[in-house]
Amino acid sequence: MSQYKVRPVYNILKKYKDDPEFPLSIDIAVPGSKSITNRALLTAALAEGESNLYGLAKGDDVDAFISCLKDLGFSLELDDKKNNVKVKGCGGSIPLKKASINVNSAGTAARFLTTILALSDGEYHIDASEQMKKRPMGDLINALKPLGATFTFEEKENSLPYTVKGAGKVTAKEALVDITKSSQFLSGLILAAPLLPEGFKVKMAGKHSLSYVDMSVELMKSFGLEPKYESDCVTINAGNYKGIDYHIEPDMSSAAYIYSMCPLLGVPASVKGVGDSSIQSDYEFINALYQTGCEVDTSDGKLTLYPPVDGEIKGVVIDMDDCPDQAMTMAVIACFGNRPTMITGLSSLKYKESDRLNAIVTELTKRGIKTEHTDDSISIYPGIPTAGVVDTYEDHRMAMAFSLMGLRSEGIVIDNPECVNKTFPSYFEALDSLCDFIENI
Repeated sequence: MSQYKVRPVYNILKKYKDDPEFPLSIDIAVPGSKSITNRALLTAALAEGESNLYGLAKGDDVDAFISCLKDLGFSLELDDKKNNVKVKGCGGSIPLKKASINVNSAGTAARFLTTILALSDGEYHIDASEQMKKRPMGDLINALKPLGATFTFEEKENSLPYTVKGAGKVTAKEALVDITKSSQFLSGLILAAPLLPEGFKVKMAGKHSLSYVDMSVELMKSFGLEPKYESDCVTINAGNYKGIDYHIEPDMSSAAYIYSMCPLLGVPASVKGVGDSSIQSDYEFINALYQTGCEVDTSDGKLTLYPPVDGEIKGVVIDMDDCPDQAMTMAVIACFGNRPTMITGLSSLKYKESDRLNAIVTELTKRGIKTEHTDDSISIYPGIPTAGVVDTYEDHRMAMAFSLMGLRSEGIVIDNPECVNKTFPSYFEALDSLCDFIENI
């Protein structure tokens, strides 16, 4: 396991902050959206006909999803140089009736593929990484069992790894799923529409942001289905997905780290291909940066952020229920604010790749930053982070978010930077290129 020492290039840029002729602006490319990619892969595999998906995300999660689909007998032709894939849909069926797959650490693969296999007429073994074995699956399994699926658990009840025997033809008219721990449980059920009867209702219990469910519904519409989306349920109508050509948006979760450099470094920032329309929930993070004082420009369909006019990052009170994956990023920015920041809507963080709320509190405290927290919120008091090693908990978002701290503070070292391979393998290469450019101004 290696470490990455972040270069505090803000110290170089400070001397240019009052120079109106200073030319630097950040414009970095990011991979395609992982969340859209894996949803599009699933819908294309279940569709009737052939689909071409353009601009696939890079990373371990997408690799795992593609590997699983191939192990289930689906036909995918990859063009790695262009990040494209041709998928031959199987009209709502699983080609192999018996197979073994490994979802690795991919939550989307674990939840979505468990669902379609549980609704099929085959028998499948599903394995996972040690990290994924610890993540919640029980509420999804409890929703699938009444539909006729059976599960045999190998290590721990309601946890991966397990063998699932499909329900075959589903005769039930509805399912109830608790989404408190993950909205992916609901997305998995509605994306499995071709395996469900006409007029099937998926009812929701518990409370969770539905922003990623919105994304799933938009994908379904793009591939030819029109689910009826209400406040407490989604109704599946008859039909199947149709193969299409589909262009995947740049990943807003990855773009968030680039846009965060705007207030932290005091320079404009944009991301190639990101405009003012997106179906991704992390687009809401742009509003969070606006509240810290950044100016937002969407002219010509391109999204550019400009730093606060007075140079001060404003402390805010903000609900991040719709984009909780960026809570770590906002917490790091808050260290450099002009007053305390309070972030709410974080109850789902403990169920992610790590217990992210505890991870934020632990790592900020280690760096000398005062915090206060509840099960749903965290308050961060501005300060000067001390040098030291940031533990990343095998969590890609912890690594990327806390690397931003090192752009302004001396001596910040990121442990296990390789964990970013999950979604943004070239992140630290992009950061190195930016720092090289600044150091050679």
